[in-house]
Amino acid sequence: MSIRIQGANWDAAMFRALAEHPSTTGSAPEDGRHFQALRLLVDVIGNDLRTYLIRHGAPYLAHWRHRHDPVAAMASWLAEYYLQMHDLMRIGPDAVANWPELVCRARAVGRTVRLVVTMQLGYPLLLPILLEQATGRAAYPVVHDQNPAVLSLYAEHLRFGRALILTELTAADIRGWLGSDGILLANIDTSYPGTQHVRELPFLTGRLTVPAGLLSLAVRRGAEVRAMTVPGSVGRLALRSSQPLPSGDTVAALREFGRCFEQWVSATPEQWMAWSSLRNSH
Repeated sequence: MSIRIQGANWDAAMFRALAEHPSTTGSAPEDGRHFQALRLLVDVIGNDLRTYLIRHGAPYLAHWRHRHDPVAAMASWLAEYYLQMHDLMRIGPDAVANWPELVCRARAVGRTVRLVVTMQLGYPLLLPILLEQATGRAAYPVVHDQNPAVLSLYAEHLRFGRALILTELTAADIRGWLGSDGILLANIDTSYPGTQHVRELPFLTGRLTVPAGLLSLAVRRGAEVRAMTVPGSVGRLALRSSQPLPSGDTVAALREFGRCFEQWVSATPEQWMAWSSLRNSH
């Protein structure tokens, strides 16, 4: 799930600003680059960030369990995230300090997986590139068409597969991709064609309403499905992967997905940006 205030595109605005500012190039000291990225974040999307927090900050703060300031933590991580993604688009995976370690980890968990279900935690945009390099199989991330920068990232760095534009997919297309030898990757809270039903996902003492069609189709077919994400800090990333989610039972698979992400989100809550859709259970 991308955070979008109506009429704004955070990603495009930040990537453009970073590209236009010479002090965010790789030759600058790391602490200076981060500080400049933080300044750009405030200048470019600061108003939208404030709007987001005003509208959706209450559930975010209600679930914060860390001692440091949550707003400062979110802003600091966003600056680091955009800087890391800017480097990835310019340089490729070598911009990630521990990329070989991630590839080894992904090789161990991704050989038979058919569907990877993720959430906006850490660097999920890296997963398709990582899994392709680790497994030698084609990766097919499902993406929105509103962000040309993301499409360019995949066009340049996916070797075997390609991005699947959400608005161009039909239910038949999705069944076809699930039946291929590739790896389909999608955020769980994205709406997919042909998925009219939604389910409640118990999450962090509240609940999220998510479309369940894609997950349901995969588990009914017995395809191996895993929850994955790539949280990161200070240029180093860590792959998190579940065991295969239960097959044949959508409710059980969804419950296990939620259990895994509760652990991951609780460890690095500033990197999870879907608080706006989280509702209290009572």
